[in-house]
Amino acid sequence: MKTLSFVIAVYRNKGALHLTYEGLKSLFDGPLKNYHYEFVFVDDGSDDGSLEELLSLREKDPRVRVISLSRNFGQIPAVIAGFRHTTGDAVINLSADLQEPVDAVVAMVQEWEKGAEVVMGQRLSREDSLLANVLGNAYWRILHWTNPSLPRGSDFFLLGRQAADIFNGIEESDRFFPMDVLWLGFRPKIVPYHRQKRKIGTSQWKLSKKIKLAIDGILSSTYFFIRFISVSGILIGILGFIAAAIVAIQRIVQGTQYPGWAAIVVLLLILNGMVMFMLGIIGEYVWRIYNQAKGRSAYIVRRKYE
Repeated sequence: MKTLSFVIAVYRNKGALHLTYEGLKSLFDGPLKNYHYEFVFVDDGSDDGSLEELLSLREKDPRVRVISLSRNFGQIPAVIAGFRHTTGDAVINLSADLQEPVDAVVAMVQEWEKGAEVVMGQRLSREDSLLANVLGNAYWRILHWTNPSLPRGSDFFLLGRQAADIFNGIEESDRFFPMDVLWLGFRPKIVPYHRQKRKIGTSQWKLSKKIKLAIDGILSSTYFFIRFISVSGILIGILGFIAAAIVAIQRIVQGTQYPGWAAIVVLLLILNGMVMFMLGIIGEYVWRIYNQAKGRSAYIVRRKYE
């Protein structure tokens, strides 16, 4: 029998973990009864009793494995840690509150059995607040514009063992999973799903974390902004030379003068604003290069309960 591994990053999810476990476990009494399973929960420095709840699950079911990190490193490093501790024939990334429906998990496994090494979820809708829906949809539209092959909401995915091993070998900082999965080169199968409303607790994805992830996603999916800086610099330089030539010719031929400081001030503000914007884009890239150059581990495991 094949084994399915589930990687679940946990941060302040006390009360929801038993529901998540029971929801996934029920699959193996039904549509996935011909598979073995392992649940790899990664406690990302929770301080609300989540680890204790995970250990109680571990006592009840030895196929529950718990990886405890030394502090809160963030969801992405926690998922990376979980993937590197899996042993199954296929690995599925899930949220701790099980907002991804279990029916979609079954559909992913079926696509994998048909030969797909990579299966990505495509979120059709989400049962969240109006603001979350508007901002989320706008963000994924931008990503889809920069990379048309990227499905919306594709941070829910299944990797076969071969793809998972390659995925585990990626050593980069500031990662964005959907682009990592597409980079693997395996043609992904798409499974549409509707993201469910969180049943217990509140999201720990604060605005600053969402902005960081959004920037990581956009910068990792396109070279547009670097090229924008180059093209803008060339165009502004050409326009500057043309304007200077016009002013010089009219001054020599017609004696026309261009008095007034207002136009100069406006022009300087616009150009300086563009320069600062471009420096900000370059700074985002340099920051990521610096993080990569430091060579620090994305996470530190405090203890394994296996």
